[in-house]
Amino acid sequence: MNPERIVNHFTIDFELPNLPQEAPLVKRERFEERLESQLDALLKAFDKHNVTTTFFVVGELAARHPVLFEKIKEENHEIASHAITHKELSEVKEEEFRKEAMKIKKLLGRVKGFRAPIFSLSQKNSFIIDVLKKNRFLYDSSIVPSVTTEYGAFGAPFKPYRISSANIFKEHATSKFIEFPILTIGFGPFRIPAGGGFFLRLLPIELTELAIKKMNHGGAPATLYAHNWEFDSKLPGVEMNFYRKTVVYYGTGGLNLKRLERLLKGFKFGRMDESPYLK
Repeated sequence: MNPERIVNHFTIDFELPNLPQEAPLVKRERFEERLESQLDALLKAFDKHNVTTTFFVVGELAARHPVLFEKIKEENHEIASHAITHKELSEVKEEEFRKEAMKIKKLLGRVKGFRAPIFSLSQKNSFIIDVLKKNRFLYDSSIVPSVTTEYGAFGAPFKPYRISSANIFKEHATSKFIEFPILTIGFGPFRIPAGGGFFLRLLPIELTELAIKKMNHGGAPATLYAHNWEFDSKLPGVEMNFYRKTVVYYGTGGLNLKRLERLLKGFKFGRMDESPYLK
């Protein structure tokens, strides 16, 4: 296939940032008050470039802000699940997640995709894949085939693949459930994240563009992600340690919006539920 015809995925994790436990309630409320303006800026950018995409929505936010939830759908974007609350699933039990999957369906309706908060899918909780399949989900996008201080699944395929709970790190030819890993780029034996969140803000945009081109020339779509709050130049200030402050605030606002628009202009993007991998 012509690499220029491959449809990539620039997805949005619609959530609130992970603030320190000691952050005052009033600060958390101010972040939530910014959701509408953040969404409007993103919808405007996608509309400008005639792109529809996938929003991985935290269920409790959809419940508290149904108008925003409907606005996403009205603009013909796909709604997928980012769990009910934005908490790691590393310690979740199978029965707990069964109940969560039922709540997701009740809150969001018939959704096809899932992304674990903080990419917390591992072999330990691989039953998540089986529960999703039983609840008629078609794909997951929780694997980052790299290693960072907070997440990573080094050794997993870096192109979309058929995933199974038996071993989430390899392709299973008989599985009909698809994994869309987050974009990474290889340097010798190492791979670094190149397609989302803090790394998308930190790395030179040319490196992300190179990673997309490499993926497309290999015949596969690139999957990128960002958070709604990363495009907000008026984020409320919160006291936190230097590391967390850098992760939350560095490169956010108008500069990041320009990066998004440059990518939307330079490559083809579309909804994940329309991917040929799901046909």
